[in-house]
Amino acid sequence: MFLLTYPWQVHAQRETALIKGLLVDSDNLPFEMAHVKVLGTNVAAVTGADGSFECRVPSGSAFVLEITHIEIQGPHREPIPALQPNQERSITIVMDRGLHLAPIDFEATRGTKGSTFIVIEPAKLSTPNPSGDISTYLKTLAGVNSSNELSNQYSVRGGNFDENLVYINGIEIYRPFLNRSGQAEGLSIVNSHMVSSLAFSAGGFSAYYGDKMSSVLDITYKRPDKSAYLVQADFLGAQAQVEGRSSNYRLGYIIAPRYRTNRYLLNSLDVQGDYNPVFADIQSFVTYRLGLKFSLNWLGYFGSNRYLSVPESQSTKFGTVKDARQLDVYYRGQELIQYQTILNAVQLEFVPHDSALLQFSITHYRANESEQFDVLGQYFMSQLDNEIGSKTFGDPKYLLGVGSYLSHGRNFLLAHIVNVQHRGNVSTQLGTLSWGGSYQTMRVEDNLKEWRYLDSAGYSVPRTSPDLEMSELVQANLNLETQSATAYVMNETILSAPSNTKLNIGVRTNYLNYNGIWLVAPRVSISTEPNRGHNARILRQGGNPAMLKRNLRFKLSAGLYQQQPFYRELRTKWGELLPGVKPQQSLHVVTGTDWNFELWNRKRPFKFSAELYYKYLWNLVPYEIENVRIRYLPQYTAVGYAYGADFHVNGEFIPDLPSWFSFSLMKTRENILGDTYLDSMGQVAQVGWLPRPTDQRYSVNILFQDFLKKNETYRIHLNLAFAHGLPFGPPNYPQFRNAIRIPPYRRVDIGFSKMLYQRATSLSPSKILRLTQYIELSAEIFNAFGIRNTISYLWVKDVENREYAVPSYLTSRRFSLRITVQL
Repeated sequence: MFLLTYPWQVHAQRETALIKGLLVDSDNLPFEMAHVKVLGTNVAAVTGADGSFECRVPSGSAFVLEITHIEIQGPHREPIPALQPNQERSITIVMDRGLHLAPIDFEATRGTKGSTFIVIEPAKLSTPNPSGDISTYLKTLAGVNSSNELSNQYSVRGGNFDENLVYINGIEIYRPFLNRSGQAEGLSIVNSHMVSSLAFSAGGFSAYYGDKMSSVLDITYKRPDKSAYLVQADFLGAQAQVEGRSSNYRLGYIIAPRYRTNRYLLNSLDVQGDYNPVFADIQSFVTYRLGLKFSLNWLGYFGSNRYLSVPESQSTKFGTVKDARQLDVYYRGQELIQYQTILNAVQLEFVPHDSALLQFSITHYRANESEQFDVLGQYFMSQLDNEIGSKTFGDPKYLLGVGSYLSHGRNFLLAHIVNVQHRGNVSTQLGTLSWGGSYQTMRVEDNLKEWRYLDSAGYSVPRTSPDLEMSELVQANLNLETQSATAYVMNETILSAPSNTKLNIGVRTNYLNYNGIWLVAPRVSISTEPNRGHNARILRQGGNPAMLKRNLRFKLSAGLYQQQPFYRELRTKWGELLPGVKPQQSLHVVTGTDWNFELWNRKRPFKFSAELYYKYLWNLVPYEIENVRIRYLPQYTAVGYAYGADFHVNGEFIPDLPSWFSFSLMKTRENILGDTYLDSMGQVAQVGWLPRPTDQRYSVNILFQDFLKKNETYRIHLNLAFAHGLPFGPPNYPQFRNAIRIPPYRRVDIGFSKMLYQRATSLSPSKILRLTQYIELSAEIFNAFGIRNTISYLWVKDVENREYAVPSYLTSRRFSLRITVQL
């Protein structure tokens, strides 16, 4: 694509012409310090005190000048016809002056939610996205860990997937109950094309947010002010979007259907077979203004995710050069996993006056999930020929073990969650007071029937009695009904206006009838910008910019974060509900610094953030992770801790294209109380402190965007991840739990895009294209270096009863094309 379309444009730019311009308003007053740019090139100029400018422009083709100024609303675009080589032309452009626009305050978008949030605008990001989910961007942030590109799940600062809060316009979103693998996970509810902005906090968030222990993702959907249409298709699926607003501006709507299949990615796995995943959903967000003070919002979602797999064979080589092995598995049977999700949320907003807002909402969430599988696997483990120069080098030499297993499952789950919520806030001269409360009911019907039979060289395993025994057997019909209530009150006060010193104090409380426990969680944070007053005074007096001090912001937060058990935490791996499970609790202490600095005359400042944190954890429910499936052990209780440091720098390294670099260090460990084993002397010993399953010691992530210097319609997008391997251990050996490490996760995704058409820069579009805003073609390379990353291990035994960990690999290199049409 690049070679075919680029040469003619380079040729057209070899010779230039000169443009001399003057920018004035209707009263013939000049526009000083206006930015003038030739779209599609790197040519730009700034007007002087008399509104004049001049710049060299490409000759031989028409072009468009884009003009921006603080006193005009939005960019002004002026089409200019083609000029001859070395031609000089003078023009005068008359523009209307709009309202004076204040400088953008990035912190203002956070409101009273706290000082630990990072704000992202997804519309400005176009990076390769194998999962098709907005979590791809989150995984590149400091403190966020994920080692599975097929999954939209992530862990934050040592927590697990179930410890993350997700909100869409104030409505809490839930993850699937039965999910056990990334490839079967399907579409998440969050639609990235509907998102206006998102705010993310990795810990230390305020009492405004709910009762989970790790992080908050606060998503705001767009409220469209005009009609627009979007169509996008690639090798992995397609999606569309319709948005608009009525002529009287009362009604606004977004409707977005999606279809996705990751068959193309799954065909690169070691397990060969027939994969038929079909994921589809439709989502709508509708707003209606009832008057000047009232508005009604509706968020609706229906999703159907169906994953059908018919595995056939697997061949995996593992071990070392001196001890190379190969596992060959032949399968029969199939696996069918289905998730059906329905969400309806109605929200009423009332603005009694300019400084107050009241919200009332009711939400119904329904999940209908099923797992049905019968899979027979027969394996052969062989020793490989490792003699260099041998004609059979790398081929199986002799058998080390044979065996088979048969897995059967018929699991069905139906869940209903109803939530009634009220939130409000009022601003006074003393600060902003916020409050809220909710009442929630949950009903779960769970029918489990799952067993696993192992056979090693013709012998049933385990063999402890004359009866036929299964290595795993779960059979239960469970019914659970719970009611819970939460409430919070929070006040944010500005202690010092010149230094923008803010104090946020709040308290949350929640009650769950199933365990009869009532919790109270105080939280506090303070932030200050000591040099803000000095810098404002220098600028106000027209002083020397060299006298400005660094724009630093210091912040400190602490509080209790308590998580009442949800259904998954109450159920053991053997299908029993335990009523006495206590809420998991943690104490967070987070301190950090933000430094906003100017560089390369960018429109927005760069930002460097550093945070240190410590979390003490108690009443933990231990768990095991298999792929993305969390299997809780509620019969045990654990204590633990996590501490680390996160560093993040972001900004427009390339004009108008945000990028960032992040680096994290972290350590988390736990001690499962009452967890014992028999030592070599046959004595009972305590297992003690071990790494938690999410103990990822370091991670480096880069999200970078760039364009060609002489043609901005060609862009490149890069995602790079390098992270420490997660811990794991052999089964049935508690003392070695999480004692081994998966190899480091390394992945690079690269995308190339070309803006084929853009109405804003086109002088004479055809009748068909007049309705089109832009057409973009993208080429993406997933896992560009073809690195084989490990997600989990299969444990097998040889004839001498020695166990081996056989790696299960994630996807290899794949190429994809995507076309996007915006109407």
